[in-house]
Amino acid sequence: MRIFIATDAWRPQINGVVNTYLHIGEQLVRLGHEVEFLTPEDFKTLPLPTYPEIRLALIRPAHVKQRIEAFRPDYIHIATEGTIGLATRRYCLRAGRPFTTSYHTRFPEYLSARMPVPLSWGYALERWFHKPSVSVMVSTRSLLDELHEKGLQRLSLWSRGVDTDMFRPRDVRRFQLNKLQTAYPDVTFTGPLTGETLAEAFASADVFVFPSRTDTYGIVLLEAMASGVPVAAYPVTGPKDVVPHGTSGFLHENLQTAALEALSLDRNACRNYALGFSWAACAEQFLEIAIEGHRLARKSRPT
Repeated sequence: MRIFIATDAWRPQINGVVNTYLHIGEQLVRLGHEVEFLTPEDFKTLPLPTYPEIRLALIRPAHVKQRIEAFRPDYIHIATEGTIGLATRRYCLRAGRPFTTSYHTRFPEYLSARMPVPLSWGYALERWFHKPSVSVMVSTRSLLDELHEKGLQRLSLWSRGVDTDMFRPRDVRRFQLNKLQTAYPDVTFTGPLTGETLAEAFASADVFVFPSRTDTYGIVLLEAMASGVPVAAYPVTGPKDVVPHGTSGFLHENLQTAALEALSLDRNACRNYALGFSWAACAEQFLEIAIEGHRLARKSRPT
C-alpha cells in the first residue's frame, strides 16, 4: 500500500513526534509498504513565534496537490496542525479524500501559556481541525478520555515503541563524581544527546526524572525503562499511562519523593516491561487504524 504522511515536525528537530514518524516510516517500509513524507525539508520556513526551534513551512496548496497526486496514495495521514497539516487537510476536503490525523501535542495549553489566548479557543481550533478526520490517533487512554470530554470524536488508541536494542542496560557510568561536584553536587549538563551517546547516558543513570506535566506520552519514559532505569514522574496523563507505578517507576507530586522511592525499584523489571513495546507493533497498529478509518469512510459515503 502507498501511505502519504504530512508532518510539520521533522529533522533537525529532536522530539517525540519526529522520533515516532522516523521509526514508523522505517517500519512501514519493512512491512512492504511505500511511504511518502511531506515535511518542512522541502520548503522555506519561518520560526514559530515564541518557539523558534519549530519551523513553519511556507507551503503553497498547489504543491500539496502535486505531491499527493503524483504519489497516488491509498491512505493519507496528517500528523500535525501546522502549515503543512493545514494545507494537506484543505486538499483532502476539496478532493473528497478521507484522511486520518493524530494528536501529539497539547497546543491549547502551550498557546494559552505563551499568549493571551483562552484555553477554550485552543480546543475549539482542535475540534475544527480534527472534525473531518476519519480517525484521530491518540497515544494513551487518559488522553483519549480528556479529548473526548473536550468534544473530539472518532478517537483511536495508538501506542508508541522503543528501540530495545539501542536502549538497554549497560556496564557504563558516564557521570563521574568529580565532574558533578563542580557546580551542583548532583547534576551535570550534557547538552543534546542522540544515538549511542544518549543510550549510554540513560544506562548511566540511577533514576530518570521526567518533570513534564504536559507531554501526551513521553517516549523517553520507554527509553529509560528499556535501559533498566526506573522513572520518577508526576501522576499525570502520559506517565500514569506508560509507567507502572511501584514497578518500573514511582509517580508523585513531589519529584524528589518520587526519585528517592524509584531508587529502590528492580532495574530488571523496568527492562522487562519495556520489552513489551516495539516500533514494529506501533507501525502495525497505525496501519490498522488507517485502514479501518478509510473503510468506514467509504462505507458512509452515499451511493
